[in-house]
Amino acid sequence: MFRTVTFYLLAACCTLWSTPDGRYLFQGSDGSQDRFLDTKTGQVLLRDVSPEQVQRHVVATPWLQCRRQGDILYFLYSEPAHIKRYDVASAAWLTDLVLSETPTAFAVSESRLFVAFDRRIARFGLDGAGETHLRNTTNTVHGLTPFRDFLIYQYGGATASMNATTGAAVDESGFWYSMGELVIGPDGVGFSRSRWVSPSDIIRFEMGQDGTFLRQTDSPNHGDYPGASTVHILPDQVRVVDNAGIIYHADSLTYANSLGGGFDDIQFYGDLPVVLRDNVLIAFSNTFLETGRFEPNQTVLKIAVEGETVLAFYQDGENLAVAQYDIQLLEPDQPGEPVDPNGLVYTPDDAYLGNDGIVYLLSRSFLSVFRWSLDEQRYLETIPLANQPRYMTYSPAADSLFFAYESGAITKMGLSDTTTETAFANLPTAPLGLSIADQFVFAADSSGAWESHRLFNANGVLVEAKDWNHYSREYVWSQPLRKMFFFRDSSSPNDLHFEEISTQGQIVAEGETPYHSSAGIRLPIRVSPDGAYVVLGSGYIYDTETMNQNNTLSNTISDAAWLNGRLFTLRSIEAGSELQEWGAGNFPVVDRVAMQGEPLRLFSTPDALLVITQVNGVPLFSLRQSQCADSEPELGTLPAEQEVCVGSSFTLQLPVLAGTVDSWQWRRNGVPIAGAVSENFTGVIGDEGDFGDYDCIVINCAGSFVSSATTMTQGRLTYDDSFFGDWMGDPRTGCIDTNQNAVVDVIDLVAMVNAAGRTKR
Repeated sequence: MFRTVTFYLLAACCTLWSTPDGRYLFQGSDGSQDRFLDTKTGQVLLRDVSPEQVQRHVVATPWLQCRRQGDILYFLYSEPAHIKRYDVASAAWLTDLVLSETPTAFAVSESRLFVAFDRRIARFGLDGAGETHLRNTTNTVHGLTPFRDFLIYQYGGATASMNATTGAAVDESGFWYSMGELVIGPDGVGFSRSRWVSPSDIIRFEMGQDGTFLRQTDSPNHGDYPGASTVHILPDQVRVVDNAGIIYHADSLTYANSLGGGFDDIQFYGDLPVVLRDNVLIAFSNTFLETGRFEPNQTVLKIAVEGETVLAFYQDGENLAVAQYDIQLLEPDQPGEPVDPNGLVYTPDDAYLGNDGIVYLLSRSFLSVFRWSLDEQRYLETIPLANQPRYMTYSPAADSLFFAYESGAITKMGLSDTTTETAFANLPTAPLGLSIADQFVFAADSSGAWESHRLFNANGVLVEAKDWNHYSREYVWSQPLRKMFFFRDSSSPNDLHFEEISTQGQIVAEGETPYHSSAGIRLPIRVSPDGAYVVLGSGYIYDTETMNQNNTLSNTISDAAWLNGRLFTLRSIEAGSELQEWGAGNFPVVDRVAMQGEPLRLFSTPDALLVITQVNGVPLFSLRQSQCADSEPELGTLPAEQEVCVGSSFTLQLPVLAGTVDSWQWRRNGVPIAGAVSENFTGVIGDEGDFGDYDCIVINCAGSFVSSATTMTQGRLTYDDSFFGDWMGDPRTGCIDTNQNAVVDVIDLVAMVNAAGRTKR
């Protein structure tokens, strides 16, 4: 990690990031390279590390630049001035090439080596011998790029070309952007990123066969995607990728795909990308979906791929070292062991009711999808996750869960197979929302002007992308209307919006309320099954055709669902939660049912409502039938107190004197006990932590109700005092009645002494 060092000079403050050894202090970036102060020599050095790496606290490389030519990797160092070389074919270091001056940039062609020493450029043989002066420049040279018989050099904000043999000037660009590091293909088409301008953009330029600069174009997106510092031509030669992980079509510079996040280095296993991202090696398919990853033991600064091996270069003390990893080590992350949710304190981050009558509850903190069965009224086996998603959604059409991750990756988990996550698609930036629009996956991200909404088909192919859009904390689909409803959370004033999506996955229309006001814009967003109206958490009701507010509920709500055409809502009250039923017309309240716990979610099934509340941090599931003849059950009274010895068991019975009970949940000190879901409960006092108050929540279609409580205390039995009258500190406890004769006698004496550790006076 970087340390932050702050200097004060003439009342001005400058914050610098230093490498762990304190040797280099980050001073700033010119857009293509970063300036580091060498605290040992006092020199200001340019480093081949992107601003994105610095922001992620990636350690700066000890070399200035690295280039590969054929089987040889070249590393340019400034202190001391030399070039290290590594032969990937023979897996051996070659003799260092010693330089006479401090270098600022270099390049390697098939037969020659070029080095810039501040404002001077020289040519060498590949063995470092035969230095030939080429030319001088007016500013420090920070980039050299060979092309055919020419050498492209970058100094200050200018880019120029020279004859690589004589050093004679050929051309100087009239480009309107100063460019960062260049990459040029054999056809003379090159790519770079603009620098010193905002927003940063990717640039395409053309070189003539005579070394002159021809046409330059930039991306039509112009800053819609994250900034970067380097560009790489993909093996197919028709696409390029920058180190923000954004893939562009090489001819038009339009968006093509994403690697689901930026990277620190990229190499290719055949035509398949392998990237280094935050010290993790990640492999991708030819459709740019992640296929595996591996985290090396070392802090890797550079990678290369040779055959079936990934070479990972890292700093080992004062030396540059290399570790070798078989490409087969890059495998998908494996989830951990399933977490038992019974009695677990957690708050679901997302919850969806599946086609199979199972509620799927995402817990990011426990890396789990918990499953509650409506039919069995219990938790099924947990689905563990390998990584923490930012969003989860459920597709009824595909009977699948989809997850969106901070990197921009979207995965799919089929629920009818092995519940294994598979790569589905990538967003260009971190997700801002995830939903389902019929058979399409809908996702929002921060790319484009404002935000963008994207739609992917069942195969993960992007079919629609629309920017100048809005972030919302919730995106809710109405199948009858083919509309996605959402808020305008990202700007003020907030408002309720919709987008109409065609059967081909295209956004064909959009609209919003006529009020353009934040009044009443409060989660959740719930659309009636027939698409007639939208109700919000504020209780405001909107007509879905005109988007006019035409009614309101008499209170705010936490959730809403419809059963047999009737609107039900869940809200928070002082005593816990309240389930409300609303009548037709002007929405009068026709029924109220008190529920235990704070409100979480409300779902509708064909013949019942599922109410999920949270009691002392533990989710509680209550199923309310559509035709409920039940009233509050009359429960028997539990004994006020019960004495139990540590190590002994006890049984509590809760008789139902009148009415019916559909389910039971026993609790200790208000916390549900895993598996204690029947009328009778048998427990064990394993230690002092098991003492306390025991009660039971019972549920029927009329609601949820709490029984009386029993306080479990340390047991005490009557015994003959004469046996222990002269024993100091006798606690008079009968819980060591070893022969179980209800009297603690001489036979139990030894057990008591051994247990209490007492001595006779």
